[in-house]
Amino acid sequence: MVWRVTKLLVTGSWWIFLLAIFLGAAYLGLGKLATYAVSSYPERVEDYLRSSGLSFVSISEVSDEWQTYDPILQVIGLSLSTGGGDAVEIDDLKIRLDSFRSLITRTPIVAALELSGVRFTVEKEGDDFWVRGLQRGDKGFSLDRVLDSLPHLHQVQLNEVEITFIEAGYELQILSGAGEPWIIQADGESRQVSIPIHLERMQSNGEPDSNRISLFGSYQGDFRNSDFVAEFYLQVQDLAIEYLPLAEQVRHRISNAALSTNAWLKVGTSSIDVTADVALVNASNGDLKLFDSFTSTVRFKGRSITEGQLSIPELRLRQDDAEFVLNDLQLVIGQVAEKEVLTGRMSTLNVQTVVDLIAFAHRKALVPDSLVTALSVVGPKGELKDIMFSHVVGSRSQKIVGEVANFSMSAYLGVPAISHLNGFVSLQADRG
Repeated sequence: MVWRVTKLLVTGSWWIFLLAIFLGAAYLGLGKLATYAVSSYPERVEDYLRSSGLSFVSISEVSDEWQTYDPILQVIGLSLSTGGGDAVEIDDLKIRLDSFRSLITRTPIVAALELSGVRFTVEKEGDDFWVRGLQRGDKGFSLDRVLDSLPHLHQVQLNEVEITFIEAGYELQILSGAGEPWIIQADGESRQVSIPIHLERMQSNGEPDSNRISLFGSYQGDFRNSDFVAEFYLQVQDLAIEYLPLAEQVRHRISNAALSTNAWLKVGTSSIDVTADVALVNASNGDLKLFDSFTSTVRFKGRSITEGQLSIPELRLRQDDAEFVLNDLQLVIGQVAEKEVLTGRMSTLNVQTVVDLIAFAHRKALVPDSLVTALSVVGPKGELKDIMFSHVVGSRSQKIVGEVANFSMSAYLGVPAISHLNGFVSLQADRG
């Protein structure tokens, strides 16, 4: 009885093995036949893309090859749009299919993508972004569709990328350097990222300006979901502030400066940790030079980018022979009664440092004459300790409290003189 059962299992296993070989061979044969059919009729690929919502598609040539058991489809001279005119141009697109997963799932699974000569233009108006040549709100181009496919991809590589960004007459080119592709590659459960970006633009004087931003690191999961974790390193060297999305009030005060930073970013399932060395140099407003350098090391740790604690061990400002230093500044960003609140603490601050800093700002036309005149008459001296302050974002609600040590000032406009005062001070914008 045992022998009959054993013989039946061996015979059955043998037939299953033969059937698996037959199905595999048939699949590979059909796969080769399919890729041959596709490469012979590029208009079929065009028809497929048009049925996906891209109404204007052209392809110069389609070819195929095989890497081990995986077919590679190569599309040369691909142009996509939905409203006429070229939206996205790709000189060379290589798609490698995963034969095994495609067989198991009975649907094509892309294992690797390599794109070369990628060109398109992004326009911005107000808060809206769109790719030129694609209709606004077009359902045929979905970023979610691209992101959904990333977990299945073993590698994505982009070569010779040229993205033009246009906003209200401002034009910027985002490029990949020669021999420096943008790569996302699988490494077990994580994805390794290498994206060296070159930025180019024409300055107002007609001279070209170029900068480089490098992003390296790894991540797991989908950044749209709560299980996303990542570790990234960002390097920026002498980036002109014209590239940065600054508020109009800041641009009105600082027209030129260069930003450099080395930043380490760690994202957990419910946390974010950033450590960065920051330097802003050669800041000016038109012909007025503001400062030579502003340097600091910062550390942010919190639940999100809008809720957490910011630590600044040292903040240093230099201009010619003048130097101003603030130490041990702690800031907390959070919400109270559905309002964003910024609170902070500084262990000690010399009053003379504040006076010198205000005088420096006055020389740069940043503070009114009346304030400097009052300080020159009052001549405050002393030290502030354990300073606490708070500010409700979007309101005039500010409060400062702290200890005063050995504070002195001269009389001014009915305010009596003070000599060697020690005690507690509390200031509020609406109460004094």
